[in-house]
Amino acid sequence: MSKKKKQRKAQKKARAQALKLTPGKLIRLTVKSIVFAVLVSGLIAVLLLFDVDLIQQRWAQLTLMAVCYIAAFPVVFSEFRPKS
Repeated sequence: MSKKKKQRKAQKKARAQALKLTPGKLIRLTVKSIVFAVLVSGLIAVLLLFDVDLIQQRWAQLTLMAVCYIAAFPVVFSEFRPKS
């Protein structure tokens, strides 16, 4: 078996292993999601306490949540990426 073929086979195996759902992965995903939600809602609460006019509008809060989610997505779902 060639070296490239071995590498591809190992990568395929690592990908399959990373996508398997286990109770530990689900618990870590849940904890990370809850921490993320608390941090984002805390950020919004702090901005509201400082009377930031833009954040008092619902669409701005949703936009901020979406931006934070996009930025945090790789961290939250790192359990489901194969280790290099």
